Amino acid sequence: MPPDFLMAALKCIYLLPEAEITDLYARLLFNQNEQRLYFEMNRVGLDKLSQLGSFRTLWIN
Repeated sequence: MPPDFLMAALKCIYLLPEAEITDLYARLLFNQNEQRLYFEMNRVGLDKLSQLGSFRTLWIN
């Protein structure tokens, strides 16, 4: 945490130490087993996805 004189100059509220912020918001790293567990689609999901077919995205400016 910055010293008091910097805190006043920054006008920021620090609720968490930098280490806790990093722990909470850092990108998660998954090993191969965890990737398979969390992100691999099962047969039911693959079947539902195949029923959707393809679709185009409409861009509206």
